[in-house]
Amino acid sequence: MLTDSRTHSTRLQRETVTLDQQLTSLTRRVQRAEKAHEQTDDDLERLEERFTTAREDTERVNERVRSLKEQCAALRTSCDVKSAALLRLIEHRDELKVRRDELSRQVRQAEAENAKLTREAGAITRQSSQARASISRTQRAARRR
Repeated sequence: MLTDSRTHSTRLQRETVTLDQQLTSLTRRVQRAEKAHEQTDDDLERLEERFTTAREDTERVNERVRSLKEQCAALRTSCDVKSAALLRLIEHRDELKVRRDELSRQVRQAEAENAKLTREAGAITRQSSQARASISRTQRAARRR
């Protein structure tokens, strides 16, 4: 029976060692799981902070986009007004060109008429001089007689 008792004791010691090893292994696994859980919590906190920052950044970007859209609308309106004014100026410029061309044509006509009248005046002046000279000759000849 002593042998049985020793065998039983040895077996119990081996089981105890095995259970101690299993307990140690499980303890390590629990510690690793707790560490992983803590790391996951830390990661989750960082992700929540990043998400909050991203949300704030998104709100700022959306506000900037709204502001830029308003500026674009104002610029578009301004451009439309300026385009309409430019079209009116172009039309006025074209009208002025037509008027300038008409006045240039009238100036050329007046210059041509002036040149014609100048030639006629020159011819009349020559005729008048010739007529005076003829009258003078006639008067001198009449005095001599």
